[in-house]
Amino acid sequence: MLNSTQAGLQNLGRILFLIYIILLIYDGALRKWIFPTYEKYIFFVKDIIFISIVGSALFVLKGRKFSGLPIALKTVVPIYVLCVLLNAFNPNLPSPLVGFLGIKLHLMPIFLIVVVAALYQNLNNFLDHGKRLLPLLVIPVCLIAIAQVSAPQDSILNHAVRGGLNSVPNMRDLTRASGTFSYVTGFGAFLIAMFSLTLVANISTKFKINTSLFVLLIVISSLPTNGSRAVLMSAAIIAILTFTAIIWKRLIDISTIIKVFSVLGVSLILVVIANPDPWQALMHRFMTSYHLPGETARFHSGITNALN
Repeated sequence: MLNSTQAGLQNLGRILFLIYIILLIYDGALRKWIFPTYEKYIFFVKDIIFISIVGSALFVLKGRKFSGLPIALKTVVPIYVLCVLLNAFNPNLPSPLVGFLGIKLHLMPIFLIVVVAALYQNLNNFLDHGKRLLPLLVIPVCLIAIAQVSAPQDSILNHAVRGGLNSVPNMRDLTRASGTFSYVTGFGAFLIAMFSLTLVANISTKFKINTSLFVLLIVISSLPTNGSRAVLMSAAIIAILTFTAIIWKRLIDISTIIKVFSVLGVSLILVVIANPDPWQALMHRFMTSYHLPGETARFHSGITNALN
């Protein structure tokens, strides 16, 4: 049982965690459209809140015993940390500060494992909270992204951080959406994460018509707006692995799986028919990328650059 101090810190930590997630998703909107003059300070606000959350979590966890971490986590995290450190201490970096910022940005979020363990009694409790918040966190961002693609490059919706049209990338004749994030890469990571979460959120309901299914379809319709091939490839791989695991563990019977694939297939066709331009523009990027110097190398250079 938690004492009153720990319980108070746990509630405070949950509130701060929600504020942090909102800032994480909407920091680009604040930096681009609301506080462009003070955009640099938003980074510090996020870091201060995150450190406060971790501090609260460590105090709540004081004296609590835990079972061992999953083997997959023990395997993946050290490999990820090693790749980050190799890149951070690459002597070819223009400044050691770049490597330090890379360590902070990549390794700080690992503490979220500690935060979730401290602020929520179990994983189901955390997922229940997340499912209720998903529509509020996902739908506005995706609708903004769809509007960005349709808007011209010089629209206020497509203003870049610190201004300048040169930093707003295109795909064919459309603008690549950054959503409420500072850059298209941040929105790409968001789309992959939200696709994963909304997919998992629908497993317990066996993909019946509900709010979670609607949110999943909104995310799917937004996947091409970012103009990133990696987003679609990652989403496809995640879907294949998820459904393979569902079938293997017999969480859903075969007849339900067939119904799910039918519903998702028809929904995807309707989404493409309703808004074909982003899908066609992204397909154009797929078909023409091999003509551009360096495009093929980008598939593996993110890891191997540290060894150059």
